[in-house]
Amino acid sequence: MRTFSEILDDIETNQPELRLRGIIELESFGDERSMRVVLALCADRDPAVKFQAERIYKKFKTLGIQVHEPTLIRAIPEKIMLSGGIDIFRQVLNLFGKRWGKLILITACTNFLKALLIFLLFLGDNKAEIWVLPGGSLLPVTLILFVIHQMTILPIIWNHLGKTFLEVFPDERSREVSKANFSFKQYRLLFKANLFQLIPLIALVIITPLIKKSFIIVFLIFWIPLSWSFLFMALPVMPLILLQRRSWHDPIVQTLLLFSDQPQRLKKIFRPGVFIWMLGLFFPVCLSLCVFYFSDFSNFVEAAVGVFFASEIFLTPFWVGFRLLATSLLAPEE
Repeated sequence: MRTFSEILDDIETNQPELRLRGIIELESFGDERSMRVVLALCADRDPAVKFQAERIYKKFKTLGIQVHEPTLIRAIPEKIMLSGGIDIFRQVLNLFGKRWGKLILITACTNFLKALLIFLLFLGDNKAEIWVLPGGSLLPVTLILFVIHQMTILPIIWNHLGKTFLEVFPDERSREVSKANFSFKQYRLLFKANLFQLIPLIALVIITPLIKKSFIIVFLIFWIPLSWSFLFMALPVMPLILLQRRSWHDPIVQTLLLFSDQPQRLKKIFRPGVFIWMLGLFFPVCLSLCVFYFSDFSNFVEAAVGVFFASEIFLTPFWVGFRLLATSLLAPEE
């Protein structure tokens, strides 16, 4: 009899015969984890797989097998008890303290372009004609460069910061994963996952210039809540690759399954970290806007954007560590 992991590997392939064989073999397990997989496959696009999933689901239900909402409290190996987002954040600070020098060095080296953008923004509009646009503002150019940086460099930042955190994770398996070399294949996976999580930002950059100024507020009214919902759904996508769960071959699909399987638990675990992250990003920006505006600083908007970039650089290692540790509590083991 094949193992549960082998059967799941078949189900996650693109070959209809293997997927069908996998779902049929899943019937013999008859436990909660099988029920979870079957429940997810009831919405499968393949009608044959969907039919078998619905049949097995009815059988499991008749046998009294149920999917219980998992409790939030869980211990990762080596007995670190985590009861929610605040506990996770405290543990991230703990882990950061063990590798603070290396984490700061990686953050500084990989965010060099962003630091250069901050310098350009504080340079002022009076110097803009020397650099980019005659008599124009540096803000549009720096924002475009920022998006390019987030699309191409962020996967590298995630790999190096994430593996540094994994070096001090309490379980042996995570420490082994941290020793893996950074390959082009993994960059492609991280790049793909990164594009997925940046969809709201990319949409904002593409759509905003096409909208009349009078409609921008209306667009933002729809964009902000949609982006907020998307943020929670996409939070595990990068960590899943670094943790090398079974899903790392298709992290986007697994992230969607994870969100559909336990959305409330995912939000409950991530909410405190997201709140701290947002507060750390936007409080300095609001404060700087007030300071620069009342001090008659000529390019106070550009300076506030520079403060946003600086806050984002400072928070990056904590944000990576938080998402990594929180996802390790949600993602299934291999």
